[in-house]
Parts: sequence; C-alpha cells; structure tokens
Amino acid sequence: MTRIRRATIDWPEYLTSFHAQRAGITEAVLERCTHNGRNPYEWLLDETDPTARILDLACGSAPTRPTTTSRWIGIDRSSAELAVARSKHSTNLVLGDGLRLPFRDDTFDVVVCAMALMLIAPLGRALREITRVLDSHGALHVLLPATSPVTWADRVRFARMVIALRTRPQFPATPLTRTARDAFAQGGLMLVHDERRRYDYPIDSTADADRFVDSLYLPSASPHQIDKARNLVRRWQGHSIGIPLRSITCTPRPTGVPYLPVCPSAISTRAARWFRR
Repeated sequence: MTRIRRATIDWPEYLTSFHAQRAGITEAVLERCTHNGRNPYEWLLDETDPTARILDLACGSAPTRPTTTSRWIGIDRSSAELAVARSKHSTNLVLGDGLRLPFRDDTFDVVVCAMALMLIAPLGRALREITRVLDSHGALHVLLPATSPVTWADRVRFARMVIALRTRPQFPATPLTRTARDAFAQGGLMLVHDERRRYDYPIDSTADADRFVDSLYLPSASPHQIDKARNLVRRWQGHSIGIPLRSITCTPRPTGVPYLPVCPSAISTRAARWFRR
C-alpha cells in the first residue's frame, strides 16, 4: 500500500510560485478537454447572460473573456496570470485578492470562478466577499475538480499516478464534497444547481502528457516523483484521460431567510442525504 505524504504546506508561497512559473497551464489543459464537443468553460457559462455585469474571480489567463462582452472584469492575485490574459488581448483586468475584493456592494450580476475556489482560504470569507459584491438577484457559477464520474480505465490510471507521486493533488480550502450546501449557505448563498461531468483530455504528444502532470497542485511531491509521473503519463499517448468536473450555481439567500444547518441526527438518513447532495 502506498503511504500518502502529509506535510505542512506554505500555501501562499506555493501558489505564488506555481502560477508565476506555470501561468495559463490550467486553461491550456481544460480548453483541450471536451464533453459532447464543448469545453468546461462553455459549460460554466451556459446559463450566463453575456451582457450581464460579470466578475471572473481568480480569472487566470481569462478563458471566459472571449464569450462575454465589455461588462466583464477579471481579477487575479497573480501578475503572471494577468500578463498571459493581456497577451490574449483581454482588458478590464485587476490585480487583487479574492478575500478583499476591491468592488462596491451589489456591483455584479454574475460571478464566475473556474477551478479556483478550492485555492482561496479561508473559504467562508471568500464566499462572503462574493455575496457582498453580487447583486441580490445575481448568481455565482463555480467550476471545481470532482472525483466522479470516471471510467474504470481512469481509476486505474489515477491510481498509478498516485503510486508514482506518493501523493494526491491537494488544495488549501476545505473540499466542497458532501458539505457544499452548508459551505455556501454560511457564505450567504443558496445552492440551486449541482452537476458533474467527465471531460476527455487527449494525450497526443509528450507535451500533452507533461502539461497534464504540471497542471496538478502537488506541493508534497518531489521533483523526482513528478518526473516519474510525467514518464508514466507519456506512455498513454494516443489515448485520453477523463477529468471529472463539477459545476455549481448559487444565488444570494433572500433577506430574512435563516440559514438552517443540516443536522443528520435530527432528521432521517434519507433526508440528510438529500440536503447534503
């Protein structure tokens, strides 16, 4: 059995270094992923009015910008990521922190956050900031990594990667698994939609394989272990690997509606499962 490495991680330092050295890598992977011919960013924006006032939180290289109008604003704490966004002719970019958004209350109709909410800690504070800048009739659309759906072939490949790396991808914020509804509720938001899909990432070259491994947050892996994982994934050329993703939509909780945390001991097991979906 492979023992998973546990270590104290300086997340601010790790994330600053990661995005300075690999700016745009997450988007480079996900823009090549498809489900029924569409990429995850298109899925994220399915229910979004392109004329709305949109904030892209932790926008990275701004993959959502081409699908929206001039009322889009992107904010990111990485100057390197914003430089990549500017190189793609994106405008309305702000260098800033998701925990202290430099915007007035009720500024935006929509907030989107793609593959970044799990990197912002403390999560509750970030969600309260999102709620503050979001119009009372607005919506938050979040794209997150998930654990399903995957094929058996995906499971085998992921297991082999964990063996090579001796660790799994890690994130600083509490994972939004069964407690997603409660986590958003504590930030003043109601979860109204939660869906998972499997996206195919084609591995057609050595560069595709290396890009996939390098896009993972692996603060506990050594350079030698990362090289082992790259060599492993290079063997999968000519195939694709499934990337399970989760799309969540939330709306601000109406004034006067109390937050009622789920208490499994007070309700039936079946009801608890429904509330915590």
